[in-house]
Amino acid sequence: EPLLKEQAQSLPIRWFPATPRVGEMRIQAEVDFYIMGTWSAWEKTQKMQVESLGVFAYTMTMGENNIETFQIWVDGDPDKVLHPRSHMALEGEPVLGPTVSR
Repeated sequence: EPLLKEQAQSLPIRWFPATPRVGEMRIQAEVDFYIMGTWSAWEKTQKMQVESLGVFAYTMTMGENNIETFQIWVDGDPDKVLHPRSHMALEGEPVLGPTVSR
């Protein structure tokens, strides 16, 4: 059964690795992650919240077309970017990085 537009807008989007590892970087409690994307015109990073060991979350409102792009910065550093392997990735896409933002 198709979702109503109101229902679809309230569903959480989850994009994270299955384990607390991203590439060869071990996620430690003292590491912070920041996110920025098209919903803020790429102007400001926001700190992600720790949900559990290796799981970080950020809640945002999707734009009218329900498509947003984003980057996750390790410790707020634009030279340490986590990103999916391909553009417009779906759930389950491997996480790469940290790499230098381009």
